[in-house]
Amino acid sequence: MLAGGVIQPGANPGRSWTSWSRRSRCRAAPSGLTTDRLVSRLRSRSPEARAGRLARSLGASERHLLRRCEAAAGYGPKALARILRLQRFPAHARQGWLSLAELGAAAGYSDQPHRSPGVPGAHRVDAFDPPGGAEPGGGSREAASRQAVRFVQDPAPAVWQTCSMRYLSEAELGRAEQFIWLNGRLIDRLRFAHQFRGGTAGRVAEALGAYQNPDGGFGHGIEPDLRGTSSQPMGTHSAVSILDEAGALSESRAERICGFLASITAPDGGVPFVLPSARSEPRAPWWETPDDPPGSLLATAALAGLLHRGNVHHSWLKDATDFCWARIEGLEETNPYEAEFALTFLDHVPERERAETAFERLGALIVAGGHVALEPGAPGEVHWPTDYAPTPGSLGRRLFDEPLMDTHLDALAGRQQPDGGWTVNWQIWTPITGHEWRAWATVRALMTLRAHGRLVLAS
Repeated sequence: MLAGGVIQPGANPGRSWTSWSRRSRCRAAPSGLTTDRLVSRLRSRSPEARAGRLARSLGASERHLLRRCEAAAGYGPKALARILRLQRFPAHARQGWLSLAELGAAAGYSDQPHRSPGVPGAHRVDAFDPPGGAEPGGGSREAASRQAVRFVQDPAPAVWQTCSMRYLSEAELGRAEQFIWLNGRLIDRLRFAHQFRGGTAGRVAEALGAYQNPDGGFGHGIEPDLRGTSSQPMGTHSAVSILDEAGALSESRAERICGFLASITAPDGGVPFVLPSARSEPRAPWWETPDDPPGSLLATAALAGLLHRGNVHHSWLKDATDFCWARIEGLEETNPYEAEFALTFLDHVPERERAETAFERLGALIVAGGHVALEPGAPGEVHWPTDYAPTPGSLGRRLFDEPLMDTHLDALAGRQQPDGGWTVNWQIWTPITGHEWRAWATVRALMTLRAHGRLVLAS
């Protein structure tokens, strides 16, 4: 069930940006400082994962690192590292019977004294007792892996809980990798390699360059349902999203992209959902537009949100932000896709107090309008909680209580198909887009599961 519909704003509203006078020129955040890379480093347990060294290795200050970490997860890097270490403990336990000492070492605890007091106020693993008094090591590994890990919650008296959350293993990640190699575009293969196999952001950006036109926009099928060559707003959004996740939204790239967006902006200040140039090119049948399309909140919020996340300053972004505020604050109804990208904008726009207020209203529209499927098996082209909350620190996460979110994360992990990939729930209008969308969806599912601590990688 929903946790009371819209949750009250949290205690971490963020801080306002101060350099608005410099919007006329374009500036990007340190290219290596992405949330996924940050979490990956914190999971690594290497000396570089310490806050000071981590910040230097990512080309950021400790203050910037703290802000990014708090915005993404609600915790500083040290607290987040402790939480990730705690999550590894039951995850490793599910791989088979190990002693407490072995489990602690595998999770990253140096010894028992560090493990027991290391998680005050949270769920603390104090015992791993086989049912029926069986000794660890007895029975088959397959049978052992099905046994529940038991937790005791402070303060006393102890309350035992069964941990049944589903995690993706290294083997299942390997199956996903094989699927992407067999079905994905080069860009999605490089995205996977960068996120999970140590590939470089430079390779991702280099491959993405083939989709960019001289006008600075992106086409050529980077958005699989737009097969033509012309630059399109949502094709450009697809490219910005990839650059953002790779930490490769450099100043020069952002400058070219914003220049294109400025050239297609409608008189109302927003960019259209699709430009008339698409009508003469192969495309999915729902990509229709009039001769003089108005600005679209969906497209403008999707782009502006990611550019704000990248700490980009450009004159186009100021006008687009004003457009998004006016549309979001005036919404009487919405749809799942528009709401998803409006949340992206609210997640990253600098005016945090205003964003919190707007989120209350938008969240109510999502809930009351039935724009989220609460049943994991809901049929059709629906949005699940994981679509609105791709990371634990996103505003959309506040709409859902822990049991509901856990249920949907279990379901997302369970949607991996026998071939290793994930599917999409919208219409596939020509065969090639089925392969392309599934590879895209597979990378997205893996990133969402990792962000929520549901991906167990070999350490």
